[in-house]
Amino acid sequence: MDLTRLFELNFLQDDINKMKLDIGRLDEDGEEFEGEISSDILNIPKDAQVRPASPIHYNIHAILIDDELIVTGNLNINILFICSSCSDEFSSEIDVKAFNYVYNIAGNDETDEFLEGDTSKYDELSESIDLTQDIRESILLAFPAHPMCNSECAGLCPQCGINKNKESCECKPPSDGRWDMLDNLKV
Repeated sequence: MDLTRLFELNFLQDDINKMKLDIGRLDEDGEEFEGEISSDILNIPKDAQVRPASPIHYNIHAILIDDELIVTGNLNINILFICSSCSDEFSSEIDVKAFNYVYNIAGNDETDEFLEGDTSKYDELSESIDLTQDIRESILLAFPAHPMCNSECAGLCPQCGINKNKESCECKPPSDGRWDMLDNLKV
């Protein structure tokens, strides 16, 4: 199977790759696709605290049933995060195991409200569907809200600021003055 005949990488004006599926050449029983696409489609600014560390690996199955293209599979990428506890950089694998989209290619408005994809992604002239935004969205939604380098991360000392994972300090926790009145209470 020649993947280049089904997936084409087109460069946009801002040099972000696009991933398109050529429906006109799709086997009637559906086809499996596996490969890599540049992580540039994530459109993450270069100065962000989150950086891609690898290309996006995809393994998807596409099948055309009536007027709907069903695309299922998984996506995988390594991302460099900054730990929200200790501020160290670490690499984490992002796995999207349920990349599932249905694209309406007939433009039937009655079914559009039930579909995840929409007809705006279908290009009638080239008979292709642009998967780029759905791949980007699926990966970004899989990012952790508060990335941690590991579950045992000790974080930073609130007094002196050292990384407790690498060094220890002699700082004592500040006293909590809210309980002082109760400590002096005679019962």
